[in-house]
Amino acid sequence: VLEVGCYVGGFLRTASDMGASATGIDPNPQVVELCNRMGTSAHVGTVEEWTSPEQLDVVAILNCFDQLPDPVSTLTIIQSLLRPGGSVIVRTPNARWIREMYRCGDRGMRISAACELVLGVPFLRCYSPHAVAALLSGAGFNEPTMRLPPLDLERPRPESPWIDVCAV
Repeated sequence: VLEVGCYVGGFLRTASDMGASATGIDPNPQVVELCNRMGTSAHVGTVEEWTSPEQLDVVAILNCFDQLPDPVSTLTIIQSLLRPGGSVIVRTPNARWIREMYRCGDRGMRISAACELVLGVPFLRCYSPHAVAALLSGAGFNEPTMRLPPLDLERPRPESPWIDVCAV
């Protein structure tokens, strides 16, 4: 497993605790140092610079997909790093949900946004679920599966503050 943008290593620790061989890559040397001090494996760099003697089963981009300068290029590189049948996991803010939260001013949505850590965060870009699926498709991934809670038909609004996608 490779995590792109490993931040403080929470995903790496969980993956390792579940028996996976997990490594992170992050352009921030302080983040990498913290991950390594906490017992996880991390390296300074970007996925474009990543070299590995073997293909990967999973590449995860969690909470930093919006920061990628060229997401299609990055996803294309990830596609080449994965073994046949390998998966990419992407977690990114849901633009439709955030736009609706600011548009309607719903107190419940603002509380949810604060709890979900999307309120006031300076995202470089926000994507809709459709846009994320199109980016994955453009990079050669098939079968994107999104985990979005069902819409409340009594009070329609976008699904969730986050888009969680797995694609093969």
